[in-house]
Amino acid sequence: DFAFTGGLHSNHLDYRFRVKQNFGLNKNFYKGKLLNGNRKIKIFWAEWGAKHLITRKSLLPTGEKYFKFLSNCKTFLSTTSALGIIGTRFYELMILGSVPLIPDNTEFSKFGKELFIDKETCLYFGEKTRSIFDAIFLILDNEDLFNFILKNNKELVLNDHNYSRRISKLIYEIDNLKKNNLI
Repeated sequence: DFAFTGGLHSNHLDYRFRVKQNFGLNKNFYKGKLLNGNRKIKIFWAEWGAKHLITRKSLLPTGEKYFKFLSNCKTFLSTTSALGIIGTRFYELMILGSVPLIPDNTEFSKFGKELFIDKETCLYFGEKTRSIFDAIFLILDNEDLFNFILKNNKELVLNDHNYSRRISKLIYEIDNLKKNNLI
């Protein structure tokens, strides 16, 4: 139902750490069910560096297992990097069928604001919108909304976020800079 993998770096301690606290987690790895009121949520929580106690191997799925893992999660806690960068995970989630759950206080660039629209390409949560639990249940309880977001995301990524499209856009921007004598 819900997953998170990543670091708890200082710029996102507020939301990543608060979500962890809301879930009542005190370890850097958890796989199982949580009870919220009378509702159970299947959860996978693995912070960066989570390792098996005995073998010391990473607990994070890799390779093909990673993509299968992402496609089996209905929702995924998604934040920008410590530097505010929209990482590849957002696009991986969007194309593989998991709805990004994004803190509603995220300060996106113009590009991010156009890409991440509440109830169209993601779900926001936080003080301005809804709790993390309400966001998860909104997706779990509303198959129409879930499918609407998945359809939008797949079209968006396939049409606008592939190498060919990005190179074309880059060439277009360079040509505009040349026309305006900026390069």
